[in-house]
Parts: sequence; C-alpha cells; structure tokens
Amino acid sequence: EERGEPRGARSRKADPAALNLGACVDCTLCVQVCPTGIDIREGLQMECIACTQCIDACDTIMTRIAKPKGLISYTSENNLNGIFKNKILRPRVLIYAALLTFVWGFLGASVWKRDTFDINVGRMVGEPFIVLQDGKIVNRVRFRVRNQEAKPVSFTLSVAQPKDVLVNIAGQAVTKLQPGEMKRVETFVVANPQHFLTDDKIDIVFKIRFSNQEVIEKPFTLLGPSR
Repeated sequence: EERGEPRGARSRKADPAALNLGACVDCTLCVQVCPTGIDIREGLQMECIACTQCIDACDTIMTRIAKPKGLISYTSENNLNGIFKNKILRPRVLIYAALLTFVWGFLGASVWKRDTFDINVGRMVGEPFIVLQDGKIVNRVRFRVRNQEAKPVSFTLSVAQPKDVLVNIAGQAVTKLQPGEMKRVETFVVANPQHFLTDDKIDIVFKIRFSNQEVIEKPFTLLGPSR
C-alpha cells in the first residue's frame, strides 16, 4: 500500500512522483492471472491459494517500467516497517533440522542393520498333528522366507535339535530365491512318539542354511497326542 498507492496508469517515461502516483500502474494483470479471481491489491484474502502467479505477473510489469520487483511479495509487517529481518538460523529451523537428521539417521541405521533374510515359521491350517501307522507324529509347518539381499541365494531346511526329528519338504529339497523374492515352503516334520511320553508338545530348533554360508536357527513347538 505504501509503495503501490495511489494506483494509476501512466506513460513509462512519466515521473510517478510528479504525477503523485504509486508504483502500481493499475494494469490488473495480477487479477487476471489469479485462478481464484481475487484482487491481491486489496490485501491477503481467504481464497488465496499461494500460487504466486500474481507475484510473477507484477514483477514482469515492474521490470518493464524500470521499478524494483517485489511490489507483491511474501513478507511481514515487521519487515515492511524495517523492524525485523529474517534470520536463517532461527531456533525453530535448528530444531526441525535436528529432528530430520535424527529421523533420517534412524531410517538409515534400520536399513543398514536389517537382517539379510526375513523368516517366519508357522503352523499350517488344519489338524495340529497326524499320527502315522508306525506311531510317528507329523506336524505340518510352513516357512515364509524373503531374500533381502541384492543377489540370488538358495537354502535348505533341517532340525538342529533333537537330532532324530526329520523335515520332509513338499517339493524340492533346495529352495532358490531371487533378490527381493519371498517364497512359502510347506514341510512335514516327523518326530518319534517317545518325545511325547511326558508332554503333548516338544520344543525343537529349525536350522536354515543359506548358500552364502549364513545359518539361521528358529525355535518351534511340535504338538503331539496326550498320554
């Protein structure tokens, strides 16, 4: 208002001071380019979407009439009155920068320290166990393995303890995984009935051995008949 008023059209070579006019030449270009149809010269209004098209249009006119840009601009009353100048290193900026640094550092550390393989072991839907004719107990167990490396790998399954518990895989004995691939492997875990003489469940440890020499052990509970 202090710089632009009073508005008025004038020759580019005319002296605004002599004509007692402000820098605004009343071209209405700022109004024409506004997508919401407001007149920004009347001050900031609720309909403004901060697209800055009026700023660009006005700066073009100011350049043509050899006047400083910024007749329309983002500013504050303090700045207009010369009371306060914007500071880059304000407390709020430093706090936000510290928070962002912490968040990005945490995400980076999570990615860096993540496991090479994501493994989930669960029980298949249906009967908890099956008793074979020879008395052996069979549990159906499903493995879900995801390769989080950037190169293909393969793995095999076995039981670390007890030693006499066997794993029969439905399909190939060796499972191959491409980078980022996840596969579900269904298995039949066969245990001798002697393990269930005192309890209807036993704790075992699966061993997953990968082709990159990494070995991961996963505990699991086998179910059996009550004695």
